[in-house]
Amino acid sequence: DFDYIGMICLILVGFYLVSALFSFIQGFVTSSISQKVAYDLRSSLSKKMSRMPLSYFDTTTRGDILSRITNDVDTISQTLSSTIANLVNAITLFIGVIIMMFVVNWELALVTIASSIIGFILVFFILTFSQKYFNKRQKNLGDMNGHIEEIYSNHHVVKSYNGESKAIEQFDVINKELYRNNYKSQFLSGLMQPIMNFSGNLSYASIFIVGVFLILNGNSNVGFGTIISFTIYARLFSQPLSTFAQSLTSIQQASAASRRVFEMLEAPNLED
Repeated sequence: DFDYIGMICLILVGFYLVSALFSFIQGFVTSSISQKVAYDLRSSLSKKMSRMPLSYFDTTTRGDILSRITNDVDTISQTLSSTIANLVNAITLFIGVIIMMFVVNWELALVTIASSIIGFILVFFILTFSQKYFNKRQKNLGDMNGHIEEIYSNHHVVKSYNGESKAIEQFDVINKELYRNNYKSQFLSGLMQPIMNFSGNLSYASIFIVGVFLILNGNSNVGFGTIISFTIYARLFSQPLSTFAQSLTSIQQASAASRRVFEMLEAPNLED
C-alpha cells in the first residue's frame, strides 16, 4: 500500500520539521537563560565586592576571588546551557517510553523498569560519595588560582626575600591535592555511564527471559513481535538514563561552583 506508506512518510517529515523548530526554540531559550543567569551573578558579585570589608580581601587571595567570578560562574552557565536542555529531552522521552511500554504489555514493562532500578540505586550511592570531591576540587582550583596570582604578580618580592623554594613547595601541595580530588571526582562520576549500560543490558536479558516464559505459558498477549518491540523500548528507556548519568557530572560541578559563588554573596557586608 504505497499510498499509506507515502502518508506515513509525510507525517514523519512533519514530525521532523516540528522537532527541528522546537530544538531551535529550546536552544535559544536555554542560551538566553544561561547568559542572563551568568550576567546577574557577575553583577551581584561586583556589587557585593563594593560592600565587603577589607578583612575579607586580606584573608582571601585575589586569584580565589577571580576564580569565583570567572571560572565558577562560567561552570554554572555552561551547565545551564547544555545539561538542562538534555535533561528536558531525556525526561520527555523517559515518560513517553514508560507510557508506551505499559500500553503494549504491563508485565514486560515492570521487568524493564525493575532492571533499571538497580542502576539508579548504584548511581545514588556514587553521588553520595562523589559530591564532596567535586566541592574540594572547586576549592583547590580557587587555591591554585590564588597562589599563582599572588606569586606571579609579586614575583619581584618573592625573589627579593628568597621565597622561591617555599612558593614551589606550596604549589606542589596544592597541585597534588587538586590532582587527588580531581581524579576521585572524575573516577566516581565516570562509573555512572558503565553502570547505566549494564542496567540497559540487564533489561535486554530480562525481557527475553520473561518474554519467552510468558509465551511458553500460553500468554496470548505476548508474541515474538512484542519481545522485539520491548528490546527497542528498553534501548529508548536506557537513553534518558544514560543522559541522566552524564548530566549528573556537570550538575555536580555546577553545584560545587554555585556553593563557592553563594559563599561570597552571603558573606557579611561592611555595614554588618
